[in-house]
Amino acid sequence: MRRALFVAAVAALGACADGKSVVAITLDAEQGATFDVASLTVVPSDAAGRMDTISVPVGKAIPPAYDFALRFDASVRGAIHIDVRALDGAGATIGAAAGDVTVAPSKSFTLPLTLRKVIGPPPGSSLAFVVQPSDAVANAAIKPPVQVAVKDTSGATVTTTNASITVALGTNPVGGRLAGTLTVAAVNGVATFADLSIDMNGDGYALTASSTGVTGATSTPFNIRAPVWVPASNGIFGGTVTALAADRGNPITLYAGTSTSGVYKSTNLGQTWAPVVNGLTTLTINGLAVDPTNAMVAYATTDTGIWKTVNGGGSWTLSYSEPSTPWYAIAVDPAAPANVYAGSFGKVVRTTKGGTNWSDDSTGFGSAGAGLSPGRINTTFGAAGSRASAPTV
Repeated sequence: MRRALFVAAVAALGACADGKSVVAITLDAEQGATFDVASLTVVPSDAAGRMDTISVPVGKAIPPAYDFALRFDASVRGAIHIDVRALDGAGATIGAAAGDVTVAPSKSFTLPLTLRKVIGPPPGSSLAFVVQPSDAVANAAIKPPVQVAVKDTSGATVTTTNASITVALGTNPVGGRLAGTLTVAAVNGVATFADLSIDMNGDGYALTASSTGVTGATSTPFNIRAPVWVPASNGIFGGTVTALAADRGNPITLYAGTSTSGVYKSTNLGQTWAPVVNGLTTLTINGLAVDPTNAMVAYATTDTGIWKTVNGGGSWTLSYSEPSTPWYAIAVDPAAPANVYAGSFGKVVRTTKGGTNWSDDSTGFGSAGAGLSPGRINTTFGAAGSRASAPTV
């Protein structure tokens, strides 16, 4: 078992002695359901993969709601995922609940959870990895998300079950640590693990999947790589790479701008690239930016204007231009993606409607009173909750 996060489960909320934090949990049942609960299995885990398994004796029906608390060690802070399973007298899982809470030392928190009925699969069922884990970078989410399905004896997915499925490291070549949400309830018989990551690079990792009363499964081998520099320009032809942008939600998707051959796109972390230039009337790209909430939306700056795609580079349309004005830097506000900024020679323009209109946002930039001589804006960047900043060169 990994290093425990927690000191104990306690019957009621107590004082946060010695810097410990306490999470008071109120466990109720979904509407119309009653559970005769012998005990609870409680599995708290943090983003670093530390976890513990705690048994809480109950011996009563829920509802009425059942209250208990977890007391965390003073060293524990940040986001905690709590998975709860209700067991009957025979040890079978009859209900499940899960929730998240952010803890801090010497603080008390409350977390209401609702037990849902667990619909188990038929006898003889087994698990299968229907989306295998892919190679990934250390500490980065494994994409696409791993999926595990419950299969009946004929090999068909048991779409009626919502049983909880847990993944763990099976083959662990270098002592890596698996992080993320490790227990997920199946939806229509399939559990999706959206945030799994491993902290150490190595070859030949494998995951195991398990669920109560079901034959487990082992994934195919995969590798975790250190974030090192390797050649990643296969498929890019002509000119110098002048701009790079990534999909924040799925960073294996990348865009590259070039000085003479337009925009290229990679969907495999730069292993291969393909041109995405349909609609561009100039192939000299100065800057790129991707909407952090929708990677199908991207912007490119050129010597003739600002271009936009809404279909992942499938086609581009001119969003803004001025006579004889080249555009260089481009940035999307992560807090409000409809706000986009672009820079030229001593000038900044801004749109608040995703490129459907633009206005001059240069007031005060490079003014004579500041003793500045406006130059070309090479870089813009945005911070959540604030306007973009535009340094000059």
